[in-house]
Amino acid sequence: MTTPDLNSDEFPPCRTQPGQVDSPGLTSQNPNLQNKPPIQANSTPTEAPPQAQKSFVDVVNSQASDSSFPTSMLHSYLAGAPPAPMGIRTESQGLPKIQFSVEETERLSEHYKFAIIGKFSHGFPPYRNMHRLLSTLKLKEPFTVTMINNRYALINLKNEADFTKLWTQRLWHIDGFPMRTFKWTPSFHPQEESSLAPVWIRFPSLPAHLFQKDALHAIARLVGNPLKLDEPTLFQSRLMAARVCVEVDLATKLVDEFVIGIGTDEVVQKVVYENLPKYCMLCKHIGHEAHSCYTKGNAPKPQKFQQHKGKALADPRRNEKGDQNAENVILKSESQVCLKLKNRGGT
Repeated sequence: MTTPDLNSDEFPPCRTQPGQVDSPGLTSQNPNLQNKPPIQANSTPTEAPPQAQKSFVDVVNSQASDSSFPTSMLHSYLAGAPPAPMGIRTESQGLPKIQFSVEETERLSEHYKFAIIGKFSHGFPPYRNMHRLLSTLKLKEPFTVTMINNRYALINLKNEADFTKLWTQRLWHIDGFPMRTFKWTPSFHPQEESSLAPVWIRFPSLPAHLFQKDALHAIARLVGNPLKLDEPTLFQSRLMAARVCVEVDLATKLVDEFVIGIGTDEVVQKVVYENLPKYCMLCKHIGHEAHSCYTKGNAPKPQKFQQHKGKALADPRRNEKGDQNAENVILKSESQVCLKLKNRGGT
């Protein structure tokens, strides 16, 4: 067992509260005890009547009625007035089970509807560096970063714009450590990666009048959940193909063509996927398929990652402009972070 470092940030120094004195000698400050006359030798002490033993619930409820009891501590107790019933108790596979309904799950997940999972497969940077670096991305609202374990961090954002900006990049390098981003779902588990991924798609030879934003949104919904458009598509400065970033489920069959009805006519529209990630149905991880999964002995184990400290870069292959400039983040030192944004993307 390793001995914790008492000088690290995980163990903040203890501070004496104002008015407290650390002294081995203790003197009673109760005036009632100081001014009370001594008991006479011939006096007979009165025995207190026996008190009934209180249950834990009684003790908690009595503390709750005491105005001096900290309110913040009351919320941590489950005794007292129980909350509204939730879930249905059943059994599954010989084990006790509690089933939450769709409505209950949506209500419980509301706080995390714009949350992202950041995965560090090859170590992770200091927490302060990671939070400071993400703070330089000029997000619209404050956010929180919470470590789930030594590989996963939960980045809880407050709006869809910040969520889309961070998630569509898909791969970041923070202080030399690669961080892949996944959409948080209520069924997230560290042993499995979500099959939901943002992917850029093209609609070649799409009729010009369908480059309108509302029309593209309706068309893209046939493929996945629309997230954003690229700049040439938004301003209709390039009509050879419309480009849209959509959320797709890699565990399902993807749409590669569909039919568009234009009045009394119909056209078959092709779908081109850019840098479509692979998803393994065996180990539930993104990056390879089942036939090349090394966990099942179908392929050799990947080579060990070599870290390059001192900077953080966004993967240019995940940029909405394809092979053009991405959002480049350069970490110059531990005390200085410089962000160079070269993003002219759409909405």
